[in-house]
Amino acid sequence: MAFIVIFSKNFNVKYVVTWLIIITSIATVYGLRDEILNSKLVTVFFPYKGYVAKDGSLEFKQSSNGHFYIQAEINQKNITFLLDTGATDTVLSLKDAEKIGINLKEIKDFKRYQTANGTVLAGSVEIPKIKIGSFVVENVRVSVNTYPMSTSLLGMNLLKHFDFTIKNDRLIIYHD
Repeated sequence: MAFIVIFSKNFNVKYVVTWLIIITSIATVYGLRDEILNSKLVTVFFPYKGYVAKDGSLEFKQSSNGHFYIQAEINQKNITFLLDTGATDTVLSLKDAEKIGINLKEIKDFKRYQTANGTVLAGSVEIPKIKIGSFVVENVRVSVNTYPMSTSLLGMNLLKHFDFTIKNDRLIIYHD
């Protein structure tokens, strides 16, 4: 009798099956979210996120424009940096500085930099903690550019805390 009720013409089995597949898929993705977010697959779509390799290193995929972008956490905010091995210092854009709570008007220490685009003025501040993946660097001086720039730069003053290599289209960072 129950069989007749379940499969009557008012009951559409394909909708039930569809919803079961959707719910099962969502539950599976949710259950595996950490593994998915820390996989090579994610770097295809989000090269700046990187992933943790088996040896504990962080690997980042080269972006389509040929650069490496690295996501770092500062003051619990994600900031995307362009890796710039030619930059002595790490430089925050005004937008990123504001995002992490730095007010340019409150900065007292300024430096002049010679860049490919000429001389620029930047405020110097100390960041208590910068986290890249599971790697943490404390008390890092960064500059805040007073001129517009589209992306913050990860310079050698931060990169010197790591060993790194570039192999094919991968940047591999090892913690000292």
